[in-house]
Amino acid sequence: MTGSDRPRLSDLPRHARGLDRGAAVVETTIVAPIVLLLLFGIIEFGMLFGQRLDVSQGAREGARLASVNYSSSGTATGAAQTSEIITSVCTRLPIADSASVAIAMSGAAVGDTVTVTVTSPFAPITGVYDTWLASRTLRTDVTSRLEQVPTFTATGATACP
Repeated sequence: MTGSDRPRLSDLPRHARGLDRGAAVVETTIVAPIVLLLLFGIIEFGMLFGQRLDVSQGAREGARLASVNYSSSGTATGAAQTSEIITSVCTRLPIADSASVAIAMSGAAVGDTVTVTVTSPFAPITGVYDTWLASRTLRTDVTSRLEQVPTFTATGATACP
């Protein structure tokens, strides 16, 4: 190649001249925070959804146990049986360390209703959205008909043991 055959620098495209070297860094600094916020949002709301399902499942389990007059010992009645029901619900909750369970009844006859309420504060995982999510409390009420005459007592919110 002779001197006259070589392309001149001004004839080359911009990217071939090396003038766009910093553009990728600038584009990354603009796009990366948006992508990270989106990623952390997906993680947080996935955890929120999962914990919400846990609370709902716990309330359903508790309503079912109460409706069939559950007693693990078979002899407990009153407050002791209520404690057994709450303990059984809490052992089935993955988030039991912060949950509380309440049991309310509309009456004490077969066919009346029992309502089990499970509440738990949301536990954020990434900390990015704590401003909006850390104060959230997950709560589910499930009402079921009594299938047997209850020998347990209704109770207010009781923290899981």
